[in-house]
Amino acid sequence: MAAIVWNAAEGSSVHSSMRLSDGDWVKLGERYHRLGRLDEAQDAYQRAIAVGTTRSITGAAAYRLGVLHFNRGKYALAAPSFELASREAASDTYRYQAGYYHARALQHLDQADHAYHIYSRLIAHNPGSQTDHFYEKSCLEAARIQAGRGHHETAQASLSDLMQEASTPSVRDEALVHSCMLALESRDLELAHQRMDQLKAMPEDSTWRSYWDVADIHLAHQHGDHQRIVDIYQRSAVAGLTSEYRADMLMKVAEAFQAGGDRDTAHRLFGVVSASHRDKAVCAEAGYRRLVLLHQKGDTHMPSEIRSYLAEVRAHMPSSHFIDRASLMLAEWYFFDGLKAKSGNDQRFAKAQFGNALVTYRWLRTANLEASHRPTWLSHQIWAQYETGALGTADQQLRQLRSDYPDHPDTISAMAKRAETHLERRYLDSARAAFHQIIADYPEAPEAEVAMERIGRIYATEKLWPETIDAYGQYIARYPEAAACDAHYWIGVAHYELEQHARAIEHLTQARELAPDDYFNQATIRIIVCHHAMSSLEELAHNCRLYHQRNADLGIRNTAQRRDTHIPVPTMIYRDLGMTLAQEEKWIDAEHFLTKAIERQTPDHVDEEIWKNLAEARLRLDDYVGSIVAYDHYLIRARDAHDRGRAYLRRGYAQMALGDYALAKRSAYECMRVIRQGRLNADARILIGDISREMGDYQAALAEYQIVSVIFKDPEITPLAIQKAISTHRIVGDSQQVAFLEEHMAQTYPEYGMVLTN
Repeated sequence: MAAIVWNAAEGSSVHSSMRLSDGDWVKLGERYHRLGRLDEAQDAYQRAIAVGTTRSITGAAAYRLGVLHFNRGKYALAAPSFELASREAASDTYRYQAGYYHARALQHLDQADHAYHIYSRLIAHNPGSQTDHFYEKSCLEAARIQAGRGHHETAQASLSDLMQEASTPSVRDEALVHSCMLALESRDLELAHQRMDQLKAMPEDSTWRSYWDVADIHLAHQHGDHQRIVDIYQRSAVAGLTSEYRADMLMKVAEAFQAGGDRDTAHRLFGVVSASHRDKAVCAEAGYRRLVLLHQKGDTHMPSEIRSYLAEVRAHMPSSHFIDRASLMLAEWYFFDGLKAKSGNDQRFAKAQFGNALVTYRWLRTANLEASHRPTWLSHQIWAQYETGALGTADQQLRQLRSDYPDHPDTISAMAKRAETHLERRYLDSARAAFHQIIADYPEAPEAEVAMERIGRIYATEKLWPETIDAYGQYIARYPEAAACDAHYWIGVAHYELEQHARAIEHLTQARELAPDDYFNQATIRIIVCHHAMSSLEELAHNCRLYHQRNADLGIRNTAQRRDTHIPVPTMIYRDLGMTLAQEEKWIDAEHFLTKAIERQTPDHVDEEIWKNLAEARLRLDDYVGSIVAYDHYLIRARDAHDRGRAYLRRGYAQMALGDYALAKRSAYECMRVIRQGRLNADARILIGDISREMGDYQAALAEYQIVSVIFKDPEITPLAIQKAISTHRIVGDSQQVAFLEEHMAQTYPEYGMVLTN
């Protein structure tokens, strides 16, 4: 049979058809165990237990199975195996050892109370010298559990006894280490230094000697000396330590690197701790601290990292409160990602992220959340509900938040979110009521300032202008600096709509001065309309020019950078302003505004009076080409003979100034054709004379001047014609005619001392 067992061990697997005794199954398991084929060894031990006919065989198989699981870190499987062995093993020695390892497995599973009960039983029933080592180890572990419960004095006393009385050197040394670490934990610095001196006195090659560096790291951590911790870690061999204190020590070292700004090393060390002993609370904490560092770096893989962490910790430590901390971190990541997307106007993605946040918030076990986190968690959940449209649920949760945390800032923030959500959805009555509630309940909160402004805006939206003025007036009185620009603008708009122009101008002017990028155009266009209604010509012209100049300077390229948008000045205002300025012969301004009046119209839709005044203004400003264009458009539409005659005449002067003599004469003749007699006819003849003189045809020019001076008797036009004739005779050298006409002028028109200009 032994040969069958060994041959089976050399094969690939244990076959269920093999008919082995329970003892053979144990031997086969031992053979597999020595060969490193642990899964097959486990199967053999389990079969030995299943078919066991005696307690001794069952106990032996259970003990060996427990050792196999314990060494593989499968403490949840090791514990019941050792428990079975502690009952069924053949000797007291093996039952005692199995009990010890059963308790150790329970310690690894964070079942310290159960483990302590077993250690207490083992200590009370020590069978003799054969188990002294496990007896002393049980005393050691029981003392450690007492220390973990906070019974430091009792634990320290037990450890001190072991240091003095234990028969096993390794137990004495380990008791020294635990005593030192407990003294540090309980801040008994005198005892801690004494124990550290004892550790330092150990031989350099002692396994326990390196714990002096571990203790020194803990001592430096208590003093907040992060640099010393880093120095000890870098110069000593503690990095390779494999004891139970390693994880806690590495946590302190990682914190020291983090405090010193070396986040990469801290991140690596937290990762080392989190990868070992996954069923330990310190490893769950290390993984969480690693996530915090990733979060601080803004790592875009945060959601997947947190989800992986949660799956790992839930598998090994489902009750860990770090699950809830990490879940909260993930929910907050989604929440703030949603806020960012919303501010970037990506509404669909924002809503999706708020939905993810809500799902994650629901994972949280509120009992595991720190009290300081609860109001924020609840308020953000309320925000996400409002963002995803679950208004009823959000309102219900808000009532709970107000009840539990009436004065917390997050409560006020959630109330403001409710009001803003109702405002966005145009539930104006409920939004206004919500804002009033904020002002009434939290008058000193920052949200109260926003609430006052929103109330005014709601009234403006509803076009309740007196209420708008009153609401924003209260806003300015309460917050004179912060409220100024928005409040003045909307008060100005309200007065504008009520046709209270002077008051409107006052507030709109303040708004555009305080916030030009926000309100310059919107305020100025209303100021222009007000001045137009009040017939304030000078202010109207000034504001129109100001408006035009600013928008020309800013240009289209800057439009996206401003809240304010360009609004065209009504053509009617440009028309009325330009016409009035033309009547007052303020030609520069008249030409500017009349030109603006025609910019947004096709020529055939422009009023003929605009063309006439624009043409005259351009002529007066020596813009001859522009004048001709305007007169051409005017002549297409003008019907009155006198108006047409004058337009032909003025167009002729412009054409002559440009040297277009043929066209200028044609215009003069058109004037004479339309106006057969009278002043305009005489003016046209003088124009023809001027054109002839410019062309060098002095006789033709003199003929035209003579006709006017003879047949047309006018105190202005007649002496003008004579004067032009004198000037022309002087050019041709006819001094006799010059003298004759000058004498005639002196006798007939003695007061005429200068040539009238065109």
